[in-house]
Amino acid sequence: MEETNNHGFNLWDYLYYRTTLLYSKIERKAGFEYNKDTGAYAVTVATMFNFLGLLLTILTLVIPDVYTVFTKSKYDKIVIIFFLFGYSILISRIMKSRHENIFKKYESETEKQKKTRGTWLLVYIVISIVGFFISGYIAKIAFNQI
Repeated sequence: MEETNNHGFNLWDYLYYRTTLLYSKIERKAGFEYNKDTGAYAVTVATMFNFLGLLLTILTLVIPDVYTVFTKSKYDKIVIIFFLFGYSILISRIMKSRHENIFKKYESETEKQKKTRGTWLLVYIVISIVGFFISGYIAKIAFNQI
């Protein structure tokens, strides 16, 4: 067993690894290249929940004037769409370029490591989604929009 399996666990890399493996089993006809994209999309969505939730919380609690001015702009939706599009392309390219390193790192994990890491991955996904919606709720409270 390689030493890298015991050190340097990265949730986003592991999310990519497990998603790619899962979809490779489910969608065998689609081919492995297609499933590398699916793994990259999963990481993109997960990190987007983290980043946007944190950004929304910071804007509403720390600098609410910026948030208010931004949402009153007629270009706010266009800016958000371009940002999300660029962000998804960037993360997808990063994950696909790291594909071989990620698979080398996790392909020889033990069953115990797989179970433990899978549990951490599930906890991360749930916390990311719940945290994102909590940040939206905080924004509503901060601007009395409930």
